[in-house]
Amino acid sequence: MPCYANSVLLFLRSVLNTCLVAVCTFVFCFLAYGARLIDKTGDKVIDLARVWGKTLAFVTGMKVDVTLEQALDMNQPYVFMANHVSAADIWALFSVLPMRV
Repeated sequence: MPCYANSVLLFLRSVLNTCLVAVCTFVFCFLAYGARLIDKTGDKVIDLARVWGKTLAFVTGMKVDVTLEQALDMNQPYVFMANHVSAADIWALFSVLPMRV
């Protein structure tokens, strides 16, 4: 019986996480549309995307670890890549990148 209870709890957690992601994305989408009307450069939209990524990482319990082999030069271009195992890669990148994308 405990195995069944764990399955039910995991299912409920996944449903809750899906709902939280949908609601957060919906809210931040409308905030981004409003920010784009005010800020023509798009910088505020990128700032909102960073907050969106951090919010989704927090509400879903996702932990993001970053390891740098050397310090990044903010004046140089970089290519950041994720393994795309899931859509959570997008949140992870937005939440931890030290520069605007």
